[in-house]
Amino acid sequence: MIFELGDGRLIEHPNWEEILDNLKEVGSPDAHVAVLSRSELSYIQTQGNDKDGFEIEYQEENESNHWVTIDRNLPRSRVIEGFQSYFEDKKDWKNWFSWRRG
Repeated sequence: MIFELGDGRLIEHPNWEEILDNLKEVGSPDAHVAVLSRSELSYIQTQGNDKDGFEIEYQEENESNHWVTIDRNLPRSRVIEGFQSYFEDKKDWKNWFSWRRG
């Protein structure tokens, strides 16, 4: 896996603590987005801020499997839960949100 923060930070093979620490920075002027990828075409991504909320996007294997949360005002805690479940290779996080094609 690779974790990328919008300010250009890149962590190859991150542990959960590194991801969590960096997710707490999403929404700052330099770190407006975070992406956790399994491959170039499979990833989970978030953007937003604490005031307006966050959205989550994910893609699996190809661009026709690109999804965005309908709720664009998610609290950071829900984003963290989704990223942790994705990191742990669980599938249940997809059922926690409502999705539309992205």
